[in-house]
Amino acid sequence: MALFRTSLSLDRTTLAWIRTTLTMTSFGLGTVTFFRSIRCRPIHRRMCACMRARFGLVWRWC
Repeated sequence: MALFRTSLSLDRTTLAWIRTTLTMTSFGLGTVTFFRSIRCRPIHRRMCACMRARFGLVWRWC
């Protein structure tokens, strides 16, 4: 019985690690995609300069 419970807890831990890894990866990729999608365009130069001053390196794609 103890061996079965150990096996179940190992499975639960492994699945939690996989779930956490996938969540963090998708969040990171979503964040990068978001910032790339709002990168500066010629129409928004004034706003871009203001944002670049506020957020620093995040706006390096401008």
